[in-house]
Amino acid sequence: MKTELPHLEDSSLTIYIRPVNLTRFQNEDELREKAIEWGLMTANAKTKSQYWYKGREYKRLCTLVGYDHPLTCVVEFQDGNLHNVHYAYLKEMQAAGFSAGPKVVQQDSDEADAGEDSEASAANAEADGADSQLASGGQAGAAAVSSGAGTEQPEEAEEAQSEEPKQAAKPAAKAAKAPKAPKAPKIVLPEEKMAASATVHEFTTKYNHFNDSEDEVVVYSDVKITKPDEEQVELDFAWSSYSGTLKKQELEAGDRITFEAKFADKKLNKEVRFKINNPSKIQKQ
Repeated sequence: MKTELPHLEDSSLTIYIRPVNLTRFQNEDELREKAIEWGLMTANAKTKSQYWYKGREYKRLCTLVGYDHPLTCVVEFQDGNLHNVHYAYLKEMQAAGFSAGPKVVQQDSDEADAGEDSEASAANAEADGADSQLASGGQAGAAAVSSGAGTEQPEEAEEAQSEEPKQAAKPAAKAAKAPKAPKAPKIVLPEEKMAASATVHEFTTKYNHFNDSEDEVVVYSDVKITKPDEEQVELDFAWSSYSGTLKKQELEAGDRITFEAKFADKKLNKEVRFKINNPSKIQKQ
């Protein structure tokens, strides 16, 4: 399959790598989940959407708006331009030690710089503390070895030898335990839009933190994704937003439908782990 290259647009500051298949975050939950997955923030931190994009002689404030690929996040600059960047590279840019140069472009917030510097100070303090602990631990260990060298008595040596058979028997006892059951193979979802079929299981709601309301959603069962020249991907359950396109179909629980959509590993709850994004060409069977 031929891969379409992103459109490149040159500017005075950078080259924009335009997203080809942009999936925008629909709410703060989606943004937070991806930011934690990419390592841009920790699970205990407050949700953060703005990040620094740094170059050799500039840095720009940008907003994380979605993704073009599981490894490629999409950011939006203050002039409205969208740009693809690998999540690991964007994470690296947030470090205070990343070389950004003296020129600052479209710097709107002094607080962002202050936060960046404070994070670097905290990281340095932790590193210094870890180094000092390692150093003190190493000195204590060396002192213990030097003070105890050559002082072992014959009786102590015999006791140590008598303990060896007991210690050697422990691995054999562990080996006698029943082996763990193998884990189920991980489901690999296609990245592009695919034809699929599913049964409408139920209609429910999902809390939306952005507007403090309940969004209508549809839960599907017996989902089958058709991949050309490959085996079908089968999902027990999946879910999607109850969009206007779906409402026009006047669906009811038990209806079997066919459609085309992208699939994402985003759970609704413990049982429903996968999401159907923007289903189209919907037909009842």
